[in-house]
Amino acid sequence: KYPHPSCFISERAKLGIITSRLHGFGRICTRRNDFIERARMFLQEFEARGYSVSHMWGYVLRFLRKVPLAFPVTSPSSLARELLRREVP
Repeated sequence: KYPHPSCFISERAKLGIITSRLHGFGRICTRRNDFIERARMFLQEFEARGYSVSHMWGYVLRFLRKVPLAFPVTSPSSLARELLRREVP
């Protein structure tokens, strides 16, 4: 579904998928909780595939700082932490 971290495409292209998916979620989700649920599920799947959370952090934070969403984002860094937080079963 997503390129493996060891494939021979650039890091920027591989991690650009994050920005693309967040744009999609931002367009279809008008409520904060819906956006968080979908984005968190995607980011956990992306991390499980072998991608570094620290690299993902930069792309998520940059997206949240630059792209206006349908709900107010007062602190992009706290929302990024919420999106990348691991769920404990």
